[in-house]
Amino acid sequence: SAVVVDLKSIQCGSLQQNPKVVFLHGLDSSSHTWRDILPIVSSDNDDVPCLAFDLRGCGKSPTGRTIEDFSQDTLIEDVHAGLMKHKYLLPPQQQEKEKDIDDTNSNWNNNKIILVGHSLGGRLALAYAAKYPQYVSALVIEDMDIVQRPKEKSVIPIPPDVSTDTFQPFHRKLTSLQEVIDTLQQRGYPQERIDKYVKEGRIHKVHDNDDNDDA
Repeated sequence: SAVVVDLKSIQCGSLQQNPKVVFLHGLDSSSHTWRDILPIVSSDNDDVPCLAFDLRGCGKSPTGRTIEDFSQDTLIEDVHAGLMKHKYLLPPQQQEKEKDIDDTNSNWNNNKIILVGHSLGGRLALAYAAKYPQYVSALVIEDMDIVQRPKEKSVIPIPPDVSTDTFQPFHRKLTSLQEVIDTLQQRGYPQERIDKYVKEGRIHKVHDNDDNDDA
């Protein structure tokens, strides 16, 4: 089975407040999706703490090496591991302690989260709540397909020379916008979608010393 990875995240709000709101982004995105939403949700609700993860292989989170590393259950376990170790979600009396908590910790009974998911993040949020209902007080699902989408109807066409049964490594450190565009085109991304990503800010320059993890 795949080993969980340490998800990167962005956050805002007071560590002392409940409830906590956790955001999961969609496919081909990152916590950057929620950059404008987090401060609004937090400030409009008495500085409630909000947390947005970079899912595995997205943003600044580590990636995987095989197809199995990106299964739904593996992504859920990444999120669960992140929630259980993150100081943001610990009860106030434990927030200053540098130790993990386990599933049996009774303090979680009064420390549930509101889980918000967009698209792929919505699917993961539903699956997470089904597997770990004891940690979720509410779900917010936005812009998610209800039925499973066959591979042949993917919005990102798969080039004929690329097997859907093999893992295709993706180099994450590119030096220019044009290099990013060229790489996405080679992977079969339609130009319209690439232009949309650039316009929305999904493709943006990040320096190696930028710290996107407030954990």
